[in-house]
Amino acid sequence: MVSYGFTYSASNWAWELRTLINPVIVGRFAGAESVAFVALAIRLVEMLSFVRFITWRLAMAALAKFKDNKARLLHSVEEGMHLLALTVGLPMAGFSLVGPIVLSIVFGKDWNPVLEVYPFIAVSYIAYSIFNLHTSVLYLLGKNMAVTWFNLIHVAIFGVTALLLVPRMGIIGYGWAEVCTLFSYIVLHLYVSKQVGKPNYITAFIWFSLSVIVLLIGTIASPLRYFSIFLLMLPLISTKERNNLWGYYQILKS
Repeated sequence: MVSYGFTYSASNWAWELRTLINPVIVGRFAGAESVAFVALAIRLVEMLSFVRFITWRLAMAALAKFKDNKARLLHSVEEGMHLLALTVGLPMAGFSLVGPIVLSIVFGKDWNPVLEVYPFIAVSYIAYSIFNLHTSVLYLLGKNMAVTWFNLIHVAIFGVTALLLVPRMGIIGYGWAEVCTLFSYIVLHLYVSKQVGKPNYITAFIWFSLSVIVLLIGTIASPLRYFSIFLLMLPLISTKERNNLWGYYQILKS
């Protein structure tokens, strides 16, 4: 019990190191105002991805039923990635379209720089949400140190790239550092593949790509950007996707 608890806590401590990047690196090279912009962007993204936290907690209990059935465990991870790509990615992409209006009304135009870094952070958080169940599986199988090593690699990539880019690009450099952390998920994929097999990422990647496209369109200063809302409605065209989303909603509600 002590061994599991310590290694589990160690993995969380390693992950929390990423929270130092903004105050330490952005604060040092871009100033306190930039720290505030990044902090607000992070807060917005965390609010929009609240489903990720609920899913992670539910998964620990639900996946325990399949601990000895690797095929079912792998299938559950694939289904979870698919649903998280939709339920986290689409709200974040949607906010990129209404963000300028919301921020102007709530905070004022002085906070518009938040929208410059928001898409980068959103992409990073969507990717982490998709891989959220990978860590659940590793914790379930007692591979806590594998999660710790992934977290350390993730933070190292984040910190080094931020240190290189923020002095040159300001908060946009922080955003690109967030995007660079996507390479760390290769490590997480390898750990999970070794334990339960290689997940199929095709469906999750499709919806992830859709969210990224809308986030990119959201950066265009033109009324035409609002037509991308039709892209966000694509999942609703499929009866299967509608049923999946409704079933997922019922689980979260209960």
